[in-house]
Amino acid sequence: MANWIDLGTRTNGRNAGQVIHCPGYIIESLLRDECFVERDLEIITKVSYQNYEMAFASSDEGYYNASYVVNITRNEIALVNYYFGANLQVSLDGAYASWSVGDKCFVFNIQGNKKIDAASFDVVGKTIDGSRKDWKFSKSINSKTDAYSLINEICYESFLMLHSVNGVYKLVALDAGPAVATLTKPLITMGDPQIKVDLTPLSEVYSSFRLKYNYNYAKGEYLQEYFCDKNSSTTGATGLSAYKTKCLNAETNYRVKRKFEYSANWIYDSATALAFIKKLMDWLTIQRTIINWSSSISDSIFNGSMLDIGDLVKVDYPLGKVLTYTLVDGGITYAVGNIITLIQTGGSNCTFRVDSVDGATGKILTMTMLTGGQGYMPEASLTTSVSPDIGSGALITVNTVTSPTIIPLSKNNSAIFMIYAKQINIRNGQPSIDYALLEMV
Repeated sequence: MANWIDLGTRTNGRNAGQVIHCPGYIIESLLRDECFVERDLEIITKVSYQNYEMAFASSDEGYYNASYVVNITRNEIALVNYYFGANLQVSLDGAYASWSVGDKCFVFNIQGNKKIDAASFDVVGKTIDGSRKDWKFSKSINSKTDAYSLINEICYESFLMLHSVNGVYKLVALDAGPAVATLTKPLITMGDPQIKVDLTPLSEVYSSFRLKYNYNYAKGEYLQEYFCDKNSSTTGATGLSAYKTKCLNAETNYRVKRKFEYSANWIYDSATALAFIKKLMDWLTIQRTIINWSSSISDSIFNGSMLDIGDLVKVDYPLGKVLTYTLVDGGITYAVGNIITLIQTGGSNCTFRVDSVDGATGKILTMTMLTGGQGYMPEASLTTSVSPDIGSGALITVNTVTSPTIIPLSKNNSAIFMIYAKQINIRNGQPSIDYALLEMV
């Protein structure tokens, strides 16, 4: 590894000079060494043994500080201590007496320390508790390949997501975890909450899995594999047999019998391959909820900062158009936390949570809809059932029905979602934020 791995206050258990196997740091290396580069340079003026002028692309003062100059002609590498933009001149970290006018050079890690969110990469790769700390990757690159294509392949095989915000790259593991915020206030337009709920495609649900890995370049074949379906799995693979149930459930619940096969080009290590195929089965044996959520700028601020791509959130909202209602005395007293089910012949039920009651009468003061139904008519007095079992027979009058359909989210109080896309829009002259949320597993 280059010295960026433990630069300054960065503490991740990794050290310069070590071979990189962690997928997160391979991605960081590709960005710094292959993407943040200027090629086809040559020394124009040798000012001193330490200072050299070249036709650099930027004349901004200090722009190439902390980057590296590779002198291809001399097979040497030097750190840039300072860049004098007005003169297109680098001052190197030592005296390089053999360097001469006409030497062919290139520069890498340009602005690397500013373009990399190092903390996010360390969350993935640090040796103590990094989410991919034990994943081991390696690959021979024996033909000209675009660096970003390699990065995309690594991200796929390690369940990582790389994104850029204002020119800064951030790495996120596609894992469930604690939510940093709970979304409760969607944008309301013409009385309608701006929420859309969908599921991942059924075509992405599989019931049988086979993973090939540890590619041998001399033989031109993969030397090892793992497999799992509802009937069997690779013998001796720790914990893999338990995933037969997931394969069975995929066939039973979704009526699919579809095989997923993949050949991993970066994975050579058995423990990494086992972790990867388990992640594949966690993700691809079920349909997961997708939510498109719009909110105002002010309602997107949590703990002083705005939500960003990669953040984990919960959703606490009925995800539909809400009925307005009035409680009619039915002779029942209620307690905070009671769940009331609204019942109407010919319609589907919806449920409410009692949030506050009149201490003297036990009548409901406020309640929150948890799941929605459909088919309700205004002015209809509907019977209720109550849980815990304290009787039934109270009436609720529906005052208005803003939509014949309410879209429920059955796991709205427990599911964890990751923000995987974000866009700022203008609605009715006001800025709003659109989030695309994917349920984690």
